[in-house]
Amino acid sequence: MARRRPAAARRRRERPAGQADRRRQLPLQRGYYVASDTPCAQASNATLQLLRRNGIGAARTLCEFKAIKQTGPTSYRVRESCSELGSTTAAATESVSYEVAK
Repeated sequence: MARRRPAAARRRRERPAGQADRRRQLPLQRGYYVASDTPCAQASNATLQLLRRNGIGAARTLCEFKAIKQTGPTSYRVRESCSELGSTTAAATESVSYEVAK
């Protein structure tokens, strides 16, 4: 029979310095989003994006979040790796900024 260590004896994972404000997700509900200049009733494949836990996708592009850092009360800098669906080209990694309205 395996013995379990007491909770106090278990190791704690420490965050490296400078990573206290890093997030794994944007503070938004997962689901579909429409471009801000498009009324929902007129949404099309070209104006929709699907926010998932680990990325965001549009009509033919899929981006995976690699790192998310809050840069202001409602601002986030996201390092993401994006690829075009059906493409054999390697994914491009870039940093983008998001402004999240509250």
